Amino acid sequence: MKKLYSLFGAVAVVLACAGGAHAKGTAAGTLISDKATANFTIGTQAATATSNTVTITVAQIVNVTVSWLDGSNVAVASPSTNQVLTFKVTNTGNGPDTFALGVNDSVAGGNFNPTAATQTFWVDTNGDGKFDAGDTQVVAPIPLNADQSATVFVLNNIPSGQADGNTGISQLLATSSFGPGAVGQVKTGAGTGGVDVVLAILNGQGTANGIYQVNGVVLTINKSSAVKDPYNGTEPVPGATITYTLQVSVSGSGTAKGVTITDPLPANITYKSGTLTLNGTTLTDVKDADTGDVGGTTPNAVTVTLGDLTSASGTKTITFQVTIN
Repeated sequence: MKKLYSLFGAVAVVLACAGGAHAKGTAAGTLISDKATANFTIGTQAATATSNTVTITVAQIVNVTVSWLDGSNVAVASPSTNQVLTFKVTNTGNGPDTFALGVNDSVAGGNFNPTAATQTFWVDTNGDGKFDAGDTQVVAPIPLNADQSATVFVLNNIPSGQADGNTGISQLLATSSFGPGAVGQVKTGAGTGGVDVVLAILNGQGTANGIYQVNGVVLTINKSSAVKDPYNGTEPVPGATITYTLQVSVSGSGTAKGVTITDPLPANITYKSGTLTLNGTTLTDVKDADTGDVGGTTPNAVTVTLGDLTSASGTKTITFQVTIN
């Protein structure tokens, strides 16, 4: 079961460190102390003089980077719900911060606007890079130390009526707890240990866009029959043989994944052993290494597994014969 993410202490299981050095240099709150020494002589005697010590406390820089991880447009159907985009949010400042997540589904440039799902934001708790049952719903700002990142899943719904190839853009926003404000704005004493805070990014907010693309897939099965009776005719009388032909094809730009054809055998017929073929190649009737069987996968049914199909796959032709009882 997926979990609600609200306790800051739980974040340790979802974070990754971007590197050993802080993204913006020395850690916030670090003390830099210095003093000068003068060496001189008085007469023949060596002497020294030491200045006062000057101590500077490193201020906290606020910065965040958001990147889209999917690598290419995410294929969706129209309509569909809870479609996933994958992002990474990284604290590129030099001190700990918390980041509130938001979504903008009205970004210009697409053909349609997605709509945020009821449970919009999730963190990749188990670190597998996939949205699954091990992940955690985000219901509070995400705490990140300097250089730490979290993989965030954004869920949207896709409206109906969208044509094949149409795109929709969803923007993830991660906003620092120290925002808003102009770049360079100083917030006195607001940072870690009471240090000053400097905004290195407008409003302390990072954004990235993810893109959905409607991939319409239409799978068509055309089934036909040819009858040959015992008297060299074509009448469906008892003892006649029926040859069934199924032609399977896909149109559109998407992929029909894991296509399996199941054809139940009707009453009053008997399957003729050894007649099952795929694209002219005979398949065994038993459930084994080839892609078809009769009664093995589903009782009293012909089953042929075709796998993933696209428009480039061409037509897949299945034939088998039965006898009328």
